[in-house]
Amino acid sequence: MSNGINSRSSERLRTLKMKKLLSTYDACAIVEGWRDGDVSKEEYIEATQLLIDSGLWLQLQGTTGRICNSLIEKGLCQLPLNRQGDAYGNLVPSRHENL
Repeated sequence: MSNGINSRSSERLRTLKMKKLLSTYDACAIVEGWRDGDVSKEEYIEATQLLIDSGLWLQLQGTTGRICNSLIEKGLCQLPLNRQGDAYGNLVPSRHENL
């Protein structure tokens, strides 16, 4: 195998491991900015997507919800896997619903 294939495979494996190991607590720490250490743009987007998919983005402080909404609008994150509602009764469609 060529070096490029091994490199891409190892990067994909690292990404899959991160998705499995990243907890919602860690995702919150990354998005809200109180996690120690440097965070790459890819890690930040993955953490944001985890908060969106879990529904926590609608329960956390307003800044976090606005960040998630902004990344959805910019196309960097997707709508949640399932329809969600916030504390005020507003519904957020799933990414599979026709808008």
